[in-house]
Amino acid sequence: MKKIGIITIHNVVNYGAVLQAYALLKVIRDGFQEECHVEIIDYMPKYFSEVKGTFKLVNVKNMKTFLIEFERLILGNKHKRAEIEFRNFIGANDNLSAPVDTLDKIGQEYDVVISGSDQIWNPDVTGGSLDHNFYLSFFNDKNIKKIAYASSLGEGYQLPSFEREKAVKWWKEYSYLSCREKDGCEYIKQEVGKNCKLVLDPSLLLNKEIWGRYGKNTKKLIKKGDKYLLIYRLQKSEKIYQTAKKVAEKYGLKVYEIGTTLRKNVLVDKLIGGVSPQEFLYLFMNAEYVVTNSFHGTAFAVNFNKNFYSILPSKRTSRITSLLTNLGLEDRIVRDVLQDVDLITYEKVNEKLDALRKESKKYLFDSINACIRREFS
Repeated sequence: MKKIGIITIHNVVNYGAVLQAYALLKVIRDGFQEECHVEIIDYMPKYFSEVKGTFKLVNVKNMKTFLIEFERLILGNKHKRAEIEFRNFIGANDNLSAPVDTLDKIGQEYDVVISGSDQIWNPDVTGGSLDHNFYLSFFNDKNIKKIAYASSLGEGYQLPSFEREKAVKWWKEYSYLSCREKDGCEYIKQEVGKNCKLVLDPSLLLNKEIWGRYGKNTKKLIKKGDKYLLIYRLQKSEKIYQTAKKVAEKYGLKVYEIGTTLRKNVLVDKLIGGVSPQEFLYLFMNAEYVVTNSFHGTAFAVNFNKNFYSILPSKRTSRITSLLTNLGLEDRIVRDVLQDVDLITYEKVNEKLDALRKESKKYLFDSINACIRREFS
């Protein structure tokens, strides 16, 4: 039996990162379960494992500083509990290899290695410099085939000259290259001189029926029958709350927010913290409306066929605009002030999404097939 290893950003408390990693694993396992053992390489870089939640000694006379530090402590403790839930989700069912902190420790045990999605090629994300592990530089054996699926440099990123030479060398060693951003594909084509396919983020490879099997209301975060608008944000944005207010007032919805802070905005009815990946999915599945400035928040709103508005973040906007433009949903982007609130008809959107999903899966399966030298039926 052939062995396939996936390396991606999976060991963090981030819904998009963990769910895209799981999606890529599941899609490959389902397609090659008879021929291949597939697992995520449990690469745990030190820059993703900083200790959080340390409570600094402060002058209690400065109450503002004290409250900030106290909040940081509480959030740090919640983060540690969340780490356990995220780890349990991604680590179940033999999903992970033994933990490693560098790929030179796993030898030549894989037939195919896939660098997965998220910004694994962006130095701003990987500790300030290129992480050669995410470029698969240690796999020098030509019998080990390398595939990139939806790997990302980040929006508009161009490597400085001292890193470009290394990256180009490593990219040339791949059998198949793909990115999830158009500008990333064009940059790699220009630098390497070989094709780089534009594909969907792995989270969109699974449809709403499959994702729906994983959604759970374990902690009874919401009551059955609640009619609510869900806010999921990665950056502070007053525009999110004003947009949510306008939508909620029109449709008579409560406003719930997946919390990353202890302080609830006055326009929010319920701040929901300590949300597991399964509960994240449940909250999206059951929302009447979604307002978000997150790419994966937008992706899951689309995938679950939810009415939504997407507020562009201050940077890394091309992922959102490209996805929504490709699906004919660019009018769901709130660039200034929301004027008219309306609903989405998903019939044509789903046709486009299904076509993109099939095209992306075909690239992935064809690449793996070519590497393990068999036909996929």
